[in-house]
Amino acid sequence: ISIWNRSPSHMVSWVVGPTLLYLIWHNRQRLAHLTPAPSGFGVAFAATAGALWIAGDLMNIAEGRQFALVAAMVSIVLAAVGWAVFRALTPFLAMLVFLIPTSEFLLPYLKVITVGLSQGFAAIWGLPFKADGYSFTVGTETYFVIDYCVALPYVLMGLFFGQTLGLLIYRSWWKIAALALLGAGLAILTNGMRIMGIFTYDYLTGSVMTVGQHIYFEMPALA
Repeated sequence: ISIWNRSPSHMVSWVVGPTLLYLIWHNRQRLAHLTPAPSGFGVAFAATAGALWIAGDLMNIAEGRQFALVAAMVSIVLAAVGWAVFRALTPFLAMLVFLIPTSEFLLPYLKVITVGLSQGFAAIWGLPFKADGYSFTVGTETYFVIDYCVALPYVLMGLFFGQTLGLLIYRSWWKIAALALLGAGLAILTNGMRIMGIFTYDYLTGSVMTVGQHIYFEMPALA
């Protein structure tokens, strides 16, 4: 919870619980036709998750403890309702992944994508562009793609909203997953357009926008 509070990337974690409860309530008529039954596998999986938590605690790996806690929650559901109901609940329980603040591993990949999108946009507009790792030059100005530039909070928000919408209108797992990925893809694309707007403005005006002025492109992209 302390990570959720101090990290803008994981503020979405606060709404996972209420959203999950609403989605299950929204699908209550369909789920009511299923018959729950206890499962010994769920008990075994919960015990395994407990062992993983102890291992993560002994090795002081916070992500290990957090993953084990979420795995234990899922295992308890399996133990209580059985495989048949659990399979129907799996797309909903998948939202619990957003509780685990471990998405920073996506940053290097998002940086590569951001540079690639910038290069593509520059080619479309005919701007002089040169990439060098996580930095690129447009005209005489050099830009460095830092963690903030890849808009990880927007990507997680896109995934979350896409999955939420999918659970509201679909039953098929692949359609729900496709809509979640579409949300993330739109977030990445609009962030690329935001960066394109910034360096295009700088190139055309011959000036360099301050970080505070980036909000003029950030808010439309977020919207």
